[in-house]
Amino acid sequence: MSDADTPGIEEVFIGHYPAMVRRARQVLRSDIDAEDAAQEVLLRILKAPHLLSGVERMGAWLYTLVHRRCVDIIRGGVRRRDKETRAGAEELFAGLDLEEMMEREAVCAAVAESLDALEPDLRFAFVENVLEGRTFREISRRSQIPMGTLMARKKKATDAIRRRLQRRGLLD
Repeated sequence: MSDADTPGIEEVFIGHYPAMVRRARQVLRSDIDAEDAAQEVLLRILKAPHLLSGVERMGAWLYTLVHRRCVDIIRGGVRRRDKETRAGAEELFAGLDLEEMMEREAVCAAVAESLDALEPDLRFAFVENVLEGRTFREISRRSQIPMGTLMARKKKATDAIRRRLQRRGLLD
């Protein structure tokens, strides 16, 4: 899929959001939690729009992301009432000035480019652990890759990203 064919977040939201909420509602059995799960997935995409560029079957990919988020919510017991107690974390972004926001954006863009440059096995370990928040035990169980191998790959990926950020002057 070329960049010209890559859908924007608006197209993803308009075209797939209702199905995402329906799937989340099937799993969570709660309208409020279903909306939260779908919105969290879209927020993740909004923070890392480069993820859309490699997707061939958008509906299936989003279905999987929503399903995983629902499972995480059930496992962690993170429901709306729990999230409201952590609402103060949202204020972290409110205090940033324009320069800090632009700096964070530059770092995010550099990390995204670094991820794209990684070998697929290194990218997989990094994304699953750091971005998706899965433990090495979970990743190992699902992928059948030994935990030690996953940890080594994630470290190698982290080192490569760190070097790239340092070369750009975005990290000391």
